[in-house]
Order: sequence, then structure tokens, then C-alpha cells
Amino acid sequence: ISVKYRYLGGKPYTEMTYHPEIRMWLLAEDAEINASRFDPYQRLDFHISHKWFENKVTISSYWEVDNILNTKNLWQYNYLGDGTTEDVYQWGRMIIGGLMVEF
Repeated sequence: ISVKYRYLGGKPYTEMTYHPEIRMWLLAEDAEINASRFDPYQRLDFHISHKWFENKVTISSYWEVDNILNTKNLWQYNYLGDGTTEDVYQWGRMIIGGLMVEF
């Protein structure tokens, strides 16, 4: 059984400027590269696994719940053609399981 908590400072990004006259998002000439940061990244994971040994065969099973708290971690901004932005988030809670047979 394992529990893992991750906390990372927000990743850097460069703010874009919308130019309505040409309908494009561009970097301003005086923009500081990677001067802004997203909110901090947080995630709590839980993992449980078990192994059985039978003669020359090993059977492993596991269950894992990633991002138990279903924290919304911002990945990037999607810059739309109408001058607005939308938030793009990483995966929320994921439940994963598996079985492996080795011989």
C-alpha cells in the first residue's frame, strides 16, 4: 500500500496579447518570457498491490486511484479566435487496475 502527495509550484508561462485588428494572439515585443505562473499543482494518489507466487508463475494485481481529491490542475490556456481564453485542465480522478502474469 502506498500514498503519494505531490505539491509543485505553478509552471511558468508567457502571457499572450490579442490583436483584434488581425484577429490573432501574439507575444508582445516587450513581454517577459515565462514571467507568469499557473496556480500550484497538487495531487494525492493511492496505490495497493499484491503478488502471489505459484511454482514458476507470479501473479500481480494492483488498484490505483490517481488524484483522489479530484483537484483541478490547470495545464494551459486555450486562446480562442474571438479574443477569449478557456482553461485546459489535466485529468481529474482516475481509477486504474490491472493483473499481470509472469512465467
